[in-house]
Amino acid sequence: MQIMERDFIKATNAVYKILDFLPGPSAGGDPLKNKAKSKALEILELLTLVFGRSDTGPAGTGSDPAGDFGTGSDLARDWISLKKYLSVEIRANAKKAIENIGILKNYLEIARGQEWISSMNFLIISKEYDDLKSRITNYIGPESRALEIINLPAPAPKVIGVSDTPIVGVSE
Repeated sequence: MQIMERDFIKATNAVYKILDFLPGPSAGGDPLKNKAKSKALEILELLTLVFGRSDTGPAGTGSDPAGDFGTGSDLARDWISLKKYLSVEIRANAKKAIENIGILKNYLEIARGQEWISSMNFLIISKEYDDLKSRITNYIGPESRALEIINLPAPAPKVIGVSDTPIVGVSE
């Protein structure tokens, strides 16, 4: 299992463990617990799609996804790099994972504010997800930031000289 894969599974398990301390439906914690667990699973799914699985062969064999080209061959490495670079879907999943990390952290912030989880647990989980977010950004490369900037909505045009306020001294 790759280190990155282990890290996002570890983070998901940690979220699940601290969410067990949230109160049940009578105290208002259940909807938050369910949404946070769902969001943690969605992040796990997205990260699996972005980074792939290290064990594409039979479970636990750890076979190389590029094994058909030979272990460590330049061709396999170059193909994986090209695939990563060109895949719009990978970038979309990475962006969605980053957005979901922010949402999950907000859910956990609510739980911390209600004193359902400790500040220490919140900070540990937040750091884990911040590290994952940073690694996602590094993985998809700096050009993804440039693409985000290019795709920003254009500001609304301002019409100069048109106003709903009547001009003083002008009669109609």
